This record gives sequence, C-alpha cells and structure tokens, in this order.
Amino acid sequence: MKPEHPAGTTAPPSHYVDASARLRFWLLCASTFLIFLSNSATALLAVLFEQAGHSDLAVGQLLAVYGLGALAGILASGFVARSLGALTTARLGTALMLGSYLSYALSLHSFPLALASRLTHGFAYGLMLAPAMLLAKAQLSPRYFVTLFGVYASMIPLPNAFGPSAAAWLLERLGTDGFFVLSAVPMALGVLGLLCVRHARPHRTLAPHCRYGQLIRHVALQKLCAIVCIVGLMFGVVPSYMASFLIAHGIPLAAFFTTFSTTMFAGRFLVAPLIEKLPHGGVVGAGILAMGLGFLVLGHAPTLPHALAAGVSFGLGYSLCYPRLSAMLVASFADNEREKPLALFNMAFVAGTYAIPWLVGALHSHIPLTNMLLILGLGAAGLGLAQLATALFRPSAAKPLVHTREPHR
Repeated sequence: MKPEHPAGTTAPPSHYVDASARLRFWLLCASTFLIFLSNSATALLAVLFEQAGHSDLAVGQLLAVYGLGALAGILASGFVARSLGALTTARLGTALMLGSYLSYALSLHSFPLALASRLTHGFAYGLMLAPAMLLAKAQLSPRYFVTLFGVYASMIPLPNAFGPSAAAWLLERLGTDGFFVLSAVPMALGVLGLLCVRHARPHRTLAPHCRYGQLIRHVALQKLCAIVCIVGLMFGVVPSYMASFLIAHGIPLAAFFTTFSTTMFAGRFLVAPLIEKLPHGGVVGAGILAMGLGFLVLGHAPTLPHALAAGVSFGLGYSLCYPRLSAMLVASFADNEREKPLALFNMAFVAGTYAIPWLVGALHSHIPLTNMLLILGLGAAGLGLAQLATALFRPSAAKPLVHTREPHR
C-alpha cells in the first residue's frame, strides 16, 4: 500500500529531507559555484606575483600562506557557528572572501600586503567551508547522499573548467587595474545568493564529550585524514602552479582545466550513481591511481594531447575520492558528533593542498615542476595500487575506516 499523506500535501522528494530543502540545496549550489567562479581566477596569482617582481620562494610563500589562514578559519568556524549559526557563518565567510579578493588589486606588488590579503582570503575560505558543507548535507536524505553531496562539493572546483581561461582573457585586455574588480562580480552575486537562503534546516550542536584531543588520537580517523591529505597534495598543484606550468609549455589553459572540471562533474553526476554500492576502499584507490596517472602523463610529455588526457584522468580520479571519503566520515558519526571530525577532515585536505606551494617554492631551483609532477604521480599511483590491492584481497579493509559509535548516555 502507498503511504497516505494529509490532504493538500505531497510526499517530500526522496532525495531531500523535505520539500523546501530542494530549493535550499540548489540555491546553495548556485551560490557556491558563483563564489568559486571568481575564486578560480586566483590560479593566475603565481603568474601575477612573478610579474610583480616577487622571487620564486616569495611566490611559494604567498601561495601557501593561504592554507594557514584556511586552517585558522576552519578551527574558528565551529565556535562562530555555535554562536551565530551555520548559515550566518557561511555568509560572513563569503563576504570576507569578497573583500579579501578585491584587496589583491592594492596588495599585489607589496609582499607584506599580499601576505595579509592571502591570509585573510584563506581565513575567509576556512570560515565558510565547513558551515556551507553542513548546510548542504542537512538538506539531503541518506538515500542519495553520496551522489548529491558530490554534486555540491563539485561546485568548488567546477569553475576551473573555464574560470582560469576567462580570467586570462580578461587580464590580457584589462591589465591588473580593473581585473580584480570585474572578475569579482560572480562572487558578489554568490554572496547575494546566500542571503536569499531562508530557514535552512538547523543541525544539532556537537556532543559535549567529543573533543579534538580525543579525535586526534583516533587511529582510524588519522588514516582517513592522511588519505584526504594526500588527495589534497595532488589537488594543490592545480590552483597553485598548473596555470603557470601550462603557459610555460605553450599549452592553452582550457586543455587541462576544462577537461579536468568537466570530467570531474560528469564523474560525480553520471559515474557515482553507477558505482555507489562498490566498496569504499576500492573506489578511493582507483581514484588516487587515476590522479597519479594524470600527473605522470603530463609530466612525461607536456603537450596539448597529453594535457587533455591528464585532465580527464585527474578529473575522474578526483571525482571518485573526495565525496567517498566525505561520505565515509559522515556515515561514521552521529549527527551531533560530525562538526569536529569534519573540521579535522577539511583541515587535513587544506593542509595537503597548501603544502605543495611551500614545497614547489622551496625546491623550484633544484627540482623543476615537470619532475615534481612525475614524483607526485609515481607516489599517488603506488598508493592507489596498494589501496586497490587491499580492497580486492582484503575485502574487510574496504569497509568504512571510522566505525560508528553509540553516543554516550
């Protein structure tokens, strides 16, 4: 028998927690996409900092310090969200992102000012990241969580499909004077879009017994964070140095960025539903392997065809990793225990992402970026193969890394 519903009402869509959650979710997606469409232009910052006269080491420091700000923002977001709510915290973070992005127009040529802009920009990103993800997760039913949360998470890197190329075109015609103001327009629209989100479903506060000290000592959570940190190391090359690498080899930015982002989105929207029931460990291993192969292809032969192939391989691999790892974390903790594990998870990813600029900046004179791609690719391919082998020959290891605990009573 079909379930009956009160007169004048309809059953809520199975994808969402209630009928109005559909609108909230897609408004969050659209706003996040617009915000990170502007943010994707920061892929050109390495080139802009070099043109401004900063040394290779200084450029690496300016790119990497964003990660320190992001880590501080992630830590602060939990405390701010408890006082103001997740939605207000996300709004504050995105508004601060807009202001710090615009400040690059004034700080580009000064190392101390550029450092302050990058720190503030990173802090703003960290402040909005976890609350925005919690808001998106709160709109989804468990049945389609992996697929739809993967769609939301893809709104952050998806603008790289055309954002850097459009930004390069804009920069060539406007110069640095009007570049940051005009390229910030989508971000301003995204901030306004978040203001239109109303009555977001609140998430429960964190259980009082769950503390960072306890979680850091949790061996299984350490393993999960280590894996996402490695994914972050691989991904960190894309927003930091991929644009300058492609320009140096005469390859159009769209060759990698468009194929990467398009494949990533297609993977999360089309491939993820088909493999949703496959073991987590095997899927994550295959994803890391594909990311590594992408870097190996591009590092071995930096040409247009290889850039296209690398973008497809890297995009598909990344599309498999992050949503699966995030879903494993979410499924393993009760609703009122997720904030701090999610914060540690995001911190591990951000730490990996912005460790790369430090390494590249410090080692650039000794290890060319081409060789760095090969080293990262070999390491990731080896790890991916090991994870795949573990999932195939030890099926029990493919289960979620963190096991659900009954809340303390």
